Amino acid sequence: MIERSSLQWMKANNHRFRPLGLPFVNPTFLPEMIRRGTTGGAQELYSREQLAELDRVLLDKLEHLGSDFPYRERFGLSSVPE
Repeated sequence: MIERSSLQWMKANNHRFRPLGLPFVNPTFLPEMIRRGTTGGAQELYSREQLAELDRVLLDKLEHLGSDFPYRERFGLSSVPE
């Protein structure tokens, strides 16, 4: 577990962390998901509009699935309309 949670192992196995089925991600594109070993890097890569669209898509999917996952609370989305 310690080995697989290391930045070195995750960078070497980047393919295991790629996003699946996102509407604006080309399925053949393999982005570098593990870059620095810290959270919050999406703001450097995507515009506010893209991040808001992703939140809307994920909230819609969770609702469609009947999930009670507290997405808004977990990711601090008080500004995303219900």
